[in-house]
Amino acid sequence: MPGAGQALLDSRPPAAVAKMEENWQISVPLYLPPGRIAGATRLLLRIQAGRTEKEGAMQQNGQEQQDQKRVQQTAEQPEWEGEPNAATVPAQLEQRLSAEQQKAEECLDLLQRTQADFVNYRRRMSQEQAEARIAAQSALLSQLLPVLDDLGRALGAAPPQLATHPWVQGLFLVSRRLTTVLSQLGVRQIGAPGERFDPRWHEAITTEARADVPEGTILHVAQPGYAVGERVIRPAQVIVARAPSPVSEMQGQHGDAPKG
Repeated sequence: MPGAGQALLDSRPPAAVAKMEENWQISVPLYLPPGRIAGATRLLLRIQAGRTEKEGAMQQNGQEQQDQKRVQQTAEQPEWEGEPNAATVPAQLEQRLSAEQQKAEECLDLLQRTQADFVNYRRRMSQEQAEARIAAQSALLSQLLPVLDDLGRALGAAPPQLATHPWVQGLFLVSRRLTTVLSQLGVRQIGAPGERFDPRWHEAITTEARADVPEGTILHVAQPGYAVGERVIRPAQVIVARAPSPVSEMQGQHGDAPKG
C-alpha cells in the first residue's frame, strides 16, 4: 500500500504536489511546522491511493462475480429459449415430414390433373378443327355437286358418233380432273348398283319387286352421293329391290298357265 501511494505521489508533477501542500497548510492548524505539513500531505496522498486501489479491486471482484453468475445461468438454461427437448424432436420431425409428404402428393395430383386436362384440350381442339374443316368442305362441295351432276349428264347424253370429237374429249378430261381433285380432298362417291341399302348413305326414292335379287339390294342409282370421311355431303338416291307379294306371284302363275 505505501509503495502504491509513493508511486502515485511520484507520478504527480512537482507543481501539483506543491499546490496540495499549500492547501494542506491552509487546512491544518498553524502550530504544525512546514516539514510536518509536507509529510502529512504525502500520507494523505498514500491513503487516497490505497482507497482508490481498494475500490478498484472491489469493483473488479464484483464484475468477476457477475460474470461467473451470468455464465452459470447461461449454462443452466437451454441453448435456445423455447427449444423442445430431445424427446419431442422426433415427433415434431415426423409431423413435419408427414405434412410435407401430403403437400407433395397434392402437388403431384394437381400436376397430373392439369396434364390430363391439357391432353384432353389438345384432343378436343384437334377434333373441333377437323370437324370445322370438313364442314367447310361440305358446304363448298354441296354447291359444286350440281355442276358435277350436270357435267355427268351432258357426257352421258353425248352421241356415240361424237365421242371422238375434240370438244367431247375435252369435257371428259375436265370431268376426270374434277373427280381427281375431289378424291384428293377425301371426297368419295357413294351408292352403286348391287350394294346393300344403308339409310346412312342412301335415300330410296322407290322400290321394285324383284325375285332374282335379295330384298334391300340397290337396283339403280338415280343420283350418286358423296361423303367426306364419315360425314355425308349428299346421300345417293337409289331404287331398291323388294320381295314380290304372294298375290302378284299367284297372278303371274295364273297368267302363265295354258288356256283350256
